[in-house]
Amino acid sequence: MRTSKKSSTPRKSRRATDLGIYCDQREIIRQLAGGMVTAMCYYVDLAKQSRERLLHHDYEAVIH
Repeated sequence: MRTSKKSSTPRKSRRATDLGIYCDQREIIRQLAGGMVTAMCYYVDLAKQSRERLLHHDYEAVIH
């Protein structure tokens, strides 16, 4: 670890801090994407159920 010129205390690496922030952002993006996929699957499932109900209803109307 490098020390600053005027003091003997070690400097924090900006790169390590930047990488930490980058990793946090990636984790947030990953979680948001996962939530979006879950929501999309939920709505696709609802659409399929609605379509099946409509098709079944139309079929029943044709028979009767």
